[in-house]
Amino acid sequence: RTSSNIDKVIVHIPEGYEVEALPKFNDMSTPFFDISSTVEEDGDTISITVKTTTKPGRFPKEAYDEFRAGARNFNRIYDSNLVLIRKQD
Repeated sequence: RTSSNIDKVIVHIPEGYEVEALPKFNDMSTPFFDISSTVEEDGDTISITVKTTTKPGRFPKEAYDEFRAGARNFNRIYDSNLVLIRKQD
């Protein structure tokens, strides 16, 4: 059975700050799951969306190492940083 999860974070940039760096995500597809993401900047708001879809199936135990490698790469998505800095006057 396929299952999907969507994480969405909305960041309001405080007055006097600007974006120095946005998170960088790579979409990923494995035999076990798909991951897609978007980062949108609109004025003083940044929206970050990550969608994960698990794929149904029965997998041989030999596929476990591939599953773990994909899971590690998935976890790295959340290591990406959004950096705000104070505007220079």
